[in-house]
Amino acid sequence: MSINLQEAREALGEFADRKIRFRDQVRFLTGERKTLIVNMETRFNMFLSNEVLDIFRGAESEDYTYIQLAEAVHEDDRDYICDVVKELVNHYLVEGSVPPFDSKWVEITLDITGRCNLRCKHCCVSAGESIKGEDLSTEELKSVLDKIIAFDPKKISLSGGEPMIRKDFEEIVTYIHERYSGPLELMTNGTLITRETAQFIGKNFASVSVSLDGVDEATCSIIRGAGTFDACMKGIRILKEETSCELSISMVVCQENEKYVKDFHAMVRELGAHPIARTLSPSERLSRNEDSIHFPIPEKPLSGEALAKYLEEYKERKMHKKPPETFSCQAARRQFEIDYVGDIYPCPALMDDEFLMGNIRRIDDFSRFILEKEYENSDGYKNFRKYLPYEIERCKDCNKNLLCGSCVAMMRDEMKMGTLFDHCEENKCIFDLYWED
Repeated sequence: MSINLQEAREALGEFADRKIRFRDQVRFLTGERKTLIVNMETRFNMFLSNEVLDIFRGAESEDYTYIQLAEAVHEDDRDYICDVVKELVNHYLVEGSVPPFDSKWVEITLDITGRCNLRCKHCCVSAGESIKGEDLSTEELKSVLDKIIAFDPKKISLSGGEPMIRKDFEEIVTYIHERYSGPLELMTNGTLITRETAQFIGKNFASVSVSLDGVDEATCSIIRGAGTFDACMKGIRILKEETSCELSISMVVCQENEKYVKDFHAMVRELGAHPIARTLSPSERLSRNEDSIHFPIPEKPLSGEALAKYLEEYKERKMHKKPPETFSCQAARRQFEIDYVGDIYPCPALMDDEFLMGNIRRIDDFSRFILEKEYENSDGYKNFRKYLPYEIERCKDCNKNLLCGSCVAMMRDEMKMGTLFDHCEENKCIFDLYWED
């Protein structure tokens, strides 16, 4: 539809006189005729023809405003260009479309103890073994909390070890609750919950995440030890009776329990909770239990007639007409982990020494450390970047590199196990469908 410049200005609204700038968090996967534009923060993505994208990128390089771009294109194309701008703005793909990055974008997980009453065979932090020394004292922990509370994150999650094992657990939680107005989450194995502690949890926590790892005593005991299932289920039922907290229950999937995943989801929903299936990660403790707990057997990549049949079914179901899932890991961006001695990591799944980005006890201004991204100068962050799909040597030049995974920790694990590239050819054939007209 043909529109004049005044109509274009009205359509562009407050963006009319702003410079055209794609955000740093936006990446482009370019095919022969069109490009997938990806918001790395939200996973939103949209296709745009290369011809139209070239117009926008050219205008960006020439320092055009949006109204100057509207003036430069033919009047018959202005309405369409304005519609594209609205899409870019509504989905936070261009500068000025989203509020400035501040603490309310960030979630912090704090391990308040390294101790635990269980010895789960897969535990990625070897909880209960005091590998990194003793827990911080009450006053030391409060000092750490002062820095986190001053930062004022979107959410604070308390984890461990088992956080409820600390004798000062209620004192610590009360200290946070009196000073922090945001939501608190408790991550627990559920076995220490009583009616009294549940009532305290209900008054102070917005959500609770319980680790279970099975659907009955037999499946749970393989990983968490005898008697754990009943103790955990008792705690879960008490939580449902005594609190209105949002409740999630998680299961780490291994070869020994993977056939029960559907049963687990059904059981958890029946309990009125949200089910979460987590991947098994290589760890020091897991290596000591490799005779009793194993990684799920990887699916074999499709090829030949099997792949051709799958692609045909994929097209018949029009799966390639839906927006593809894209990489949007928020570790070291909007999510950070602080362990029980104050060490800072990208997320709870990346707590190896290679990812250590600093220690909060030695950081005077934690807000500046996060918001001004001082952590990016650390060796830990530089090591973290090595596992980003656009940094991995074999992946960085692939125009499908944001479609193969969603999590740095999972990519790191697959790289360790030598399985990261097993499905490359299969994935390329599937993803090529998205670029078909």
